[in-house]
Amino acid sequence: MQRARVRPHVLATIQALRPDPATLRQQLELAAYRLPLDEFLEAVEAEPAHWDIPLHWTQFLGLHSHRLEKTAWQVVWERWSSHEDAHLRRLCLETLLHHTGSFGWTEESRERLRHFQADSAGLVTGRAQFVFPPPE
Repeated sequence: MQRARVRPHVLATIQALRPDPATLRQQLELAAYRLPLDEFLEAVEAEPAHWDIPLHWTQFLGLHSHRLEKTAWQVVWERWSSHEDAHLRRLCLETLLHHTGSFGWTEESRERLRHFQADSAGLVTGRAQFVFPPPE
């Protein structure tokens, strides 16, 4: 109930900060902490190439992870794993790595890693090629 009452104030604050690109990190922290996952992802999709996003992505996920179940990570995979924007695919890879840090490596997560290792963008493969899951 508290989240619903605060939502309009959170959105108004984010909107007030939006003209200043230097506040993107604060906008996303606020969105990660106070908005539903879909709205948070929409905020990221608005500026996927901003340097602050990959730099602080794990922190943003940490703000959300306390209220996400294991199955909720599927939402990010479905939205971004094959997205046309390489920045969003890279964030999806980082989400996979955060997920496996919490839940461990499965055959499905290994398959997803292989998907990123075969990506067409160096931004994605440059990171994915240096991920070495533990032996099965």
